[in-house]
Amino acid sequence: MRREKRTVYNPGKTKNGKISMFAVLCPLLFVLCSLLFSCKNTFSSDNLNKEPEITVPAGMGYIKLTVKEPNARTIVPGTTRDNFALYRFDFYKAGTTDIVETETRTNIDLSDPFFFNPGDYYLIVTAFMGPGATNPAAQGRLDDIEIIEGIGDDYEVTLKAFINSGSGTFSWNITISAELTGVTMNMEIQPLSPSGTNNVPVQTNRIGVYTLNSGYYSVIINLSKNDAEDIIWRNVLHIYQNMESLLEYTFTELHFSNNFHTVTFVYNNDDNNGIVNVIDGDSVAEPPDPVWDKGTFQGWYTDTGTFQDE
Repeated sequence: MRREKRTVYNPGKTKNGKISMFAVLCPLLFVLCSLLFSCKNTFSSDNLNKEPEITVPAGMGYIKLTVKEPNARTIVPGTTRDNFALYRFDFYKAGTTDIVETETRTNIDLSDPFFFNPGDYYLIVTAFMGPGATNPAAQGRLDDIEIIEGIGDDYEVTLKAFINSGSGTFSWNITISAELTGVTMNMEIQPLSPSGTNNVPVQTNRIGVYTLNSGYYSVIINLSKNDAEDIIWRNVLHIYQNMESLLEYTFTELHFSNNFHTVTFVYNNDDNNGIVNVIDGDSVAEPPDPVWDKGTFQGWYTDTGTFQDE
């Protein structure tokens, strides 16, 4: 497999009871083994696990691709490859913008080989939601593809959702535990990235759907209870083109105990910081990699300025 090298962009774990039986079966096993070794063993692991042979056209070579789906963390679309209806593979001659071949596939034939004349190529693969190729949702690029006559090679390409264009939907289903009475709720949706939708109305329904521009958002849930101090619960929302992001969450008496922590993600790009609340003892889900046009994301660090502690 080929790995993409990342440049630095630092943003913010024999039983004794069977011995006698084996002794009785030994003569029979000897006879059976003699018969089996005298003919072809159709049950050998080589025959059971062997992939069908690939017939390579004369003068050509081939590649086989593994397509990795986008990460799904925090409030992001829970998208897997099964959700994509179609893929378009555009192969280009290295160093040019000339498309050599375009091919569409589904998950059924996704791992079949691609055959090409010897040479150097690069690939752009686009994944589409829904029927046909009308709703592009993710894309990946693979460079340095080398085709050698008569042989094949394996490559891996990772899809990345469209974060800077189009729109997606945010769906939520907020549950208030039965032990809580007299609780009212409202929810604010505020953009963290420049491309986000501004002036989203305050939501008071516990179940709903809203269409938003692609980008990062802060979801702020305000809960009021007659006999307790109001609480503010924050999370980070990611909206991707033609995808749905779902928030399902249940509030209990524990939330009103103020026994929770605040985690801030410092993106170190043009986006505002993301703030997430988490109950004591729970863990925070790692968000998707931030996007920055001046560098490539390296990783998350718990220190500021030195970037030593991952």
